[in-house]
Amino acid sequence: MTSHNGTGGTSREIKRLATIARGETDELRVSWDEFTPDRGQPSRYLSLRVFYEKDGQWLPTRKGVTVRRGELAEVRAALGRVLDGLARQGDAQPETAPKREPAQEQRPPARRFDDPPDGETLEKETARLF
Repeated sequence: MTSHNGTGGTSREIKRLATIARGETDELRVSWDEFTPDRGQPSRYLSLRVFYEKDGQWLPTRKGVTVRRGELAEVRAALGRVLDGLARQGDAQPETAPKREPAQEQRPPARRFDDPPDGETLEKETARLF
């Protein structure tokens, strides 16, 4: 998905990491995204955003957060502490929402600098970060 977000640039999803159903018409998407300002270099980040379905189309809400590369290790550690705390309370398996297959969306043709040279490079980069 590519969007012009009113901040002088475009955002696009590079790789969907998870799609988690939230009721009949909402889902939480976890993805590795890229923001390209009108002037300057693109930057990549982790995105957690709630989407809703309207007229057969999935649209983003304002409910969400972006996590910069430099923040990932700290966020990962915090999530680990939450899961450890739940396990200590006897809740070894926190509630899990049913997973939903990601909606198929059309991607615009990539500009030369948008994608790494091959999919393997992106997989290695994603694996290193998560």
